[in-house]
Parts: sequence; structure tokens; C-alpha cells
Amino acid sequence: MIEDILMVSKDIINNSVEKYSLFGIVGLIENGYKGHNYKMTGDQQKAVVVEFVESAITSTKVVIKWSIQSP
Repeated sequence: MIEDILMVSKDIINNSVEKYSLFGIVGLIENGYKGHNYKMTGDQQKAVVVEFVESAITSTKVVIKWSIQSP
């Protein structure tokens, strides 16, 4: 279930738990991953704020579904 909420694979969860068990929090944050360079426009940022304030965001799936439907 946690993989569905975070939208990651079970392998990611298992690898993260293993790294944490072996190296603690430092093992999780010292992987050098910078993430994607996706950027929202100013209008998209404002729309996200409005949606967040007016709606119950229960998971990342809700956000992705909304972002696909949003102009």
C-alpha cells in the first residue's frame, strides 16, 4: 500500500529500508540523486495552491490525476 501512496515500486521501498537499516538517514540522503528538472509555470503554481486549499489531497495519485486534467 505504501508504494501506491508514494507511487514507487516495492523495490524502491525495500532498497530504502535496507539502506536505512545499514547506514541510517545519511544512507538515504547521500545518493547524489538530484531529481527531475520539471518546472511549473507561474499559472500552474497558482492553480496547485488553489486546488490544495479547496480540496482534500489524499495521495499523489489525486495530484497527478488533477494535473493531467488541468490546462
